[in-house]
Amino acid sequence: MKKTILIILAIVLIAIGLSSCKGSEDCPAYGKANIETENTIA
Repeated sequence: MKKTILIILAIVLIAIGLSSCKGSEDCPAYGKANIETENTIA
């Protein structure tokens, strides 16, 4: 039972790692967020 859970967990982690953005590619989420800063000087 423990072996099966470990195998499934390993497969899930490998799938997450393969589907994430690579170092040479730009992730669409990065750099496209509109960040608004509010400058309040009291």
